[in-house]
Amino acid sequence: MADSMQPMTDEILQDKQFGQKIGTSRTEIDNSIPAHHSSTDAKCDNSNQTAAEKNTSTRDTFRWFNPNSARQAWQKRWKEAPNNWRDYMSSYPKKFGMTNVEEEKIRTKNGTYVETPALTERARVGSSLIMGFVGSMSKVLMKHLNSLYLYNVQVLHDAIERRHESQGLLTFSNHRSVMDDPFLLGSMLPARILFNPYRMRWGLCSLDICFQNALIGRSLRLGKALPLKRRGGISQSFLATAAEKLAGGDWVHIYPEGRVRQFGMGYSKRGVGKLLAMAYEARQRLPLILPMYHEGIENVMPQNSQTNQLQSSIPQIGKNIFVITGEAVDVGHIFEKFMPACLEAGGTTHDAAPCVKLYEEVADFLAITMRLLRAELRKRVRKDHNVDLGEPYEFS
Repeated sequence: MADSMQPMTDEILQDKQFGQKIGTSRTEIDNSIPAHHSSTDAKCDNSNQTAAEKNTSTRDTFRWFNPNSARQAWQKRWKEAPNNWRDYMSSYPKKFGMTNVEEEKIRTKNGTYVETPALTERARVGSSLIMGFVGSMSKVLMKHLNSLYLYNVQVLHDAIERRHESQGLLTFSNHRSVMDDPFLLGSMLPARILFNPYRMRWGLCSLDICFQNALIGRSLRLGKALPLKRRGGISQSFLATAAEKLAGGDWVHIYPEGRVRQFGMGYSKRGVGKLLAMAYEARQRLPLILPMYHEGIENVMPQNSQTNQLQSSIPQIGKNIFVITGEAVDVGHIFEKFMPACLEAGGTTHDAAPCVKLYEEVADFLAITMRLLRAELRKRVRKDHNVDLGEPYEFS
């Protein structure tokens, strides 16, 4: 990730690398990195916001749309990060973490993919019912049988409902559990979004897990799941389908790590960079990009640390789940620097070296964004709830 933050700091650091010690330039760097949304945290352990909290949320609704305000929030987080952690981020090894047995299993199941028809306009009623029902059941599990604590969730709601209808929305988060989507994501949304098939997200679901059976595949399609081929590379056509949704103004949610990791955090795969690049090519503009980070749901559906298999198919209860939504992330500076060369080389259709460089820069940038959110969430949870989720600046 050595270059991932450099586009933000070129004017200040010039030829210095991201991983080097900043030293006395810390105050200068505050003015160079990508906006702290000040709405009251939403605690969802069966309690409601007060009128004052709701007024605060309404008053601050669009603060996070302001690029300068957003940049200041990310500057603050970056300033608080210790130098040795930043050094580690610059040399973090990009290992996917799969065993040979897992990879062979994925490749075998990719070959038995059962194609299902795409969601049509006529299926919107069924889609609304499925997503609304699953979302409602998710709320029971996450908020009543467990305790769900949401920080800055109004940012997500505003992005879904109040952005311009032609602007796409890309949300991304770490991947802690098989229940992340639709269960955790669904429990974060009000009914007016859950039952609206035009507002709800498109999600990516791997062929080897979600599309091995026609009936299950069709049901997932009604839940706005798009197929994706794990280990299929960045040239797969499924990625283009997701990019079309973004370019058309829809909401797409992804997990840049590409797999569930209940311990630590993996690197972001470059497919997220290509997804944004294809959307940019189609409309000459970037979608709104919102990061999220969460912890605790891995205790609801724990997996074996060695095999990554579920320990039980029955969800646990009485657990605490914490989620934080960050401000909008601006990757425009990366596109300004690398997209011209990518287009000159033939664009995303050919995935030439300049384009791959763009994809990797974006992926690295978003990876560090999630890690900064991880640090903030852990510090806030420790302060608010006296719960220790781990070292804020974890070396992973």
